[in-house]
Amino acid sequence: MDLTGVVGRGGGLISDAVETLATFDYLVAFDVGATFIEGSFTPATVDLLINGALVGSYTVSLAGSTSVTWQRFSYGFAGTGSPVSIGLLSGLSAQSNNRFVGLDNVVLTGSARQITAVPEPMSWSMLIAGFGLVGATMRHRRTAMLAPTA
Repeated sequence: MDLTGVVGRGGGLISDAVETLATFDYLVAFDVGATFIEGSFTPATVDLLINGALVGSYTVSLAGSTSVTWQRFSYGFAGTGSPVSIGLLSGLSAQSNNRFVGLDNVVLTGSARQITAVPEPMSWSMLIAGFGLVGATMRHRRTAMLAPTA
């Protein structure tokens, strides 16, 4: 898809709202394409917006051997439990191509966040007390074994 079309930079907004879970991490991935125009390579920039705020600009700046050079980009974010609006548009940067900014293979994936358990204070005190009892028992046994016999 050409994001610039007839509107040039800053156009071609692709946006969608998705439900997120607070216990999930999400990754949005996409391909950006840049091309040769009139005998020279012009970089292409795509801006990524989350809930209307710019979170990153992604630029293909290396020329390839074909007419269109594609590069994969991704951005990760934590779910909030609320709908999140994800938007991709042709970058406003003056260095970006004004006539072709390609976008392809947009994918959103989510995975459950790994949560590590933190022991509660009562568990810590039982653990410390247990180590103390084991240490006291071992010390008492050592003393009893070293006592002289008659």
